[in-house]
Amino acid sequence: MSKGRVLAAMSGGVDSSVAAALLPALMEATGHMSPEELGGAVLLGVKGVVVVGHGASTPRGVQSCVRVAVQAARDGLVPRIGAALSALLDRTTAATADDAPLEATP
Repeated sequence: MSKGRVLAAMSGGVDSSVAAALLPALMEATGHMSPEELGGAVLLGVKGVVVVGHGASTPRGVQSCVRVAVQAARDGLVPRIGAALSALLDRTTAATADDAPLEATP
């Protein structure tokens, strides 16, 4: 993201001196969010690593997308997310059962 684009985006109702003061922090915070750096987003809900890249990716963006996929596979992202969701479901189910009204016994 270019500094000009950030300043232009912030110009709607924001004092330009405030925008200029915030610009370095915003650039640092969002610099890693470019499609060229991220490569793509991991698609959840499939039994494997799927990374969806931007439709207009450059070769560098595709390379980053492949890097994200390799890292996700190495880190065991799919089984870890599955285990975390399963544990969350178990906790949610247990909490719901604990909150259920007791049935009256005759």
